[in-house]
Amino acid sequence: MNESITRAAGSTFGQEFNVVEMEALIARAGRVPRLRNTLYENANEERRTVGLENAHKSVVVNYNASGR
Repeated sequence: MNESITRAAGSTFGQEFNVVEMEALIARAGRVPRLRNTLYENANEERRTVGLENAHKSVVVNYNASGR
């Protein structure tokens, strides 16, 4: 999950979780993590695998509305 709208609007904070961090956060809350598609159906395992493979990617740099 990459929430960049808040930062793009000029805020100095935002949040970003990779798949591993997000699933751990959900599990600590006593819930079962599930990946959904755009129809809110359970996504196939391939989508989760892709997310796990990309969990190590570099941090996304987001600029605020002024372009800085």
